[in-house]
Amino acid sequence: MAEFTTFPEHANGDINVIQSPLLSDFVSEGLRHGWFDNSLGDTMPRSIDPAQPNLVSDFLTEEELSIRWKQATDTLGVDYERLVKTTGLLQTDKVIRVTNADAGKTIGKADAYITNVENLPIMLRAADCQVAFFYDPVLRVIGACHAGFLGTQKASVANTALRMYQEFGCSPENLRVAIGPAISGESFVPAEDPNKFDLSKMYFPHGIKVELPDGRVGFDIRKTTQRQLIAMAGILEENIEISDIDTQLDPRFFSFNRTYLESNGTLNDMRRNASIISLQDVKSNH
Repeated sequence: MAEFTTFPEHANGDINVIQSPLLSDFVSEGLRHGWFDNSLGDTMPRSIDPAQPNLVSDFLTEEELSIRWKQATDTLGVDYERLVKTTGLLQTDKVIRVTNADAGKTIGKADAYITNVENLPIMLRAADCQVAFFYDPVLRVIGACHAGFLGTQKASVANTALRMYQEFGCSPENLRVAIGPAISGESFVPAEDPNKFDLSKMYFPHGIKVELPDGRVGFDIRKTTQRQLIAMAGILEENIEISDIDTQLDPRFFSFNRTYLESNGTLNDMRRNASIISLQDVKSNH
């Protein structure tokens, strides 16, 4: 199994973005991508009830959100007016094909989105969960998938690759996959999670447990996903890259688990880190 990779970072003013070296090789082909830390700020709308005192969030208005999304798209050099804002975080294996009709809209009820439409940036949000980006440089197809523990149990990232094969005819040997900042196996101990996962019962395919020095057992969602991508979707190991950033340990990122543990289970952090991927039209220099 490949080791974790240090992803380079760059700033646009006060906004910091993390990028995959694997995917950055395709900038000349119009591929744009990035995972943002909390320098961008929270990206959750006011639809979450701020009257609930155990929830931590900025509870932004649509106008406030639009300012932050514009900062994010400007940082990557993609078109804010065509940004597809998604409402995932459902921990499903559902995949939606995004089309020109979705440009500038908010769509959702899925955790993964795929497209071959140029200049159509796709946004995802996460806090501790994985956001995996996909790129097929031969057929010029991109994808994005959010997957936490339950999403990993459903092999949602591998399923996204399989859908790209079905929808666009992508081949496993061509597909590149990069997994951004997420909680590590050393930090994610399901028995301590607010959802009370029983690790002993989680025998889903290719799951990787982590024996910790203090006798506890963690679960590595990122390396489990890597193993699923190889075994279930046929992705080459050298075409999978995983960030070494642990969102629970790195204070630059919003972390659901960090807030929950530090508050002894009294607070749920509903803030989210943003991420965007887009395939630009290189002929028009977008």
